[in-house]
Amino acid sequence: ALEKANVKLNAGKCSLARKQLDYLGFRITQDGIKPTTMNVKKTIDFPTPTSTKAAYSFVQMAQFYRRFIKDFASIAAPLNMFKNKNATFQWTRECQQSFDTLKEKLSQYPLLAFYNGKSKLKVKINTDASNTGIGGVLHQVSPDGHLQPVQYLSRSLSKREQKYSVVEKECLAMVWCITKLRPYLYGREFTLVTDHHPLCWLNKQSSKNGRLDRWSLQLQEYSFDIKHTSGLSNCVADCLSRYPIEKPDDIVEEQLEVMHGQINNIHMAISSPFDSSKIQEQQQQDKTIKQLYDRLTRGQHRQSYVLEVGLQAALTEFP
Repeated sequence: ALEKANVKLNAGKCSLARKQLDYLGFRITQDGIKPTTMNVKKTIDFPTPTSTKAAYSFVQMAQFYRRFIKDFASIAAPLNMFKNKNATFQWTRECQQSFDTLKEKLSQYPLLAFYNGKSKLKVKINTDASNTGIGGVLHQVSPDGHLQPVQYLSRSLSKREQKYSVVEKECLAMVWCITKLRPYLYGREFTLVTDHHPLCWLNKQSSKNGRLDRWSLQLQEYSFDIKHTSGLSNCVADCLSRYPIEKPDDIVEEQLEVMHGQINNIHMAISSPFDSSKIQEQQQQDKTIKQLYDRLTRGQHRQSYVLEVGLQAALTEFP
């Protein structure tokens, strides 16, 4: 196959028939993906911070592997204050506990399952929202029913989003997570799990809320069903939303602008008034059509052609 594609490989840089491989900071094994030993050791050996800058550096280093750590946002919450530019350094007991727990979690070399887009394994997304953030987790369901985490994600809400109603925040969590996970979800069926029962109708009927209806329209390109679960059963997504790490982004609004642009263009094309004079102008510039038009206007009959009344330069060809 490589020869047919005219691709040449450097034997010295190739690694074949390996059970595991380190690539771009990750260790890829036959069972899944996990952090590399070298990078984890750097995090574990990180000294206890004595300044705001050092504390922030540790958070950034640990955050690189946040997708591997369940409840990462909740665990790292006490350290979030060091992200502020003018934060005063005060290393509390909660900060030390967060620091030690993150090290411990990484030292266990957590494993994320490979996502198999070609298999018939079911895919589930758990989402949740709080007053400060939104979050979710993508699971792949194994044949024995075990939930295999593929990716954790969360972000904080902007000041504008914090003013949303509860149902709007929950819906934003759903739309944002699905949009972020588009490479995994587009073109396949999946189940979305939420602890907010009113949203179970989202992909079935419209509401009187314009924002929810726009988000519902945005999700029409996906094939999924919505299941309700209790808040206690949705603990991972709940923690991710209550203690988000990522800053607010505009990915949902950007996608809506793309969709609205397409819809507006279609609307303009449909609503544009028909102007027959433009057809006449183009026909007059065509030598063959102009000759036919001149003969028809002089009353000379031309077989298979007729000059329609109402369209001065419209020529209709009979079969």
